[in-house]
Amino acid sequence: MGLLEEGLRYFESMTRNYDITPRTDHLACVVSLMARKGQAQGAYDFIKHFPVEPDKVVWRCLLSGCKTKKDLALGKYAAEQILNIDPDDTSAHIMLSNIYAGAKMWNETAQIRRIMKEKALKKDLGCSWTELKNNTYSFGAGHNMDFQGYNVHEIMNGLTAQLFDAGYVPDAMFSLDNRDHTHQELST
Repeated sequence: MGLLEEGLRYFESMTRNYDITPRTDHLACVVSLMARKGQAQGAYDFIKHFPVEPDKVVWRCLLSGCKTKKDLALGKYAAEQILNIDPDDTSAHIMLSNIYAGAKMWNETAQIRRIMKEKALKKDLGCSWTELKNNTYSFGAGHNMDFQGYNVHEIMNGLTAQLFDAGYVPDAMFSLDNRDHTHQELST
């Protein structure tokens, strides 16, 4: 039995065997499971028949699955539902922009980015951790990347060059425009 089937079995069991009334967080879990398994339409059908009004977390789960599986129409619909609830939801704008970029719809991508700029919406900066000799180091986007005499940007650029030399081709989903990105930095 796969994770999707197991999750659906638990969901059915909680309602049928334990008389637990599902909440929106339960709905979000099922939608996430289905959408990430390539069943975005099934997840949407599940949302439509659910007795509780879906919140933006539920729609974001569907949108995330649509982004992963490149389902443009349903992804756009899910983003619209999020933006109806919260017009300034940065993640919905970014995920929709990325879906458009993955479909090489550069005008739509630029339009979403323009809206974000006009509304002064900014993505929360990401953070990564690495462990070196039993010490954990945190790196945030835009932070000074020097520590212990090493310039992390130089090391990352060297690793990036090695990846390209080995035949790595970046996924267009993460490109924000249609310019040639032969050696686009992965760290920006």
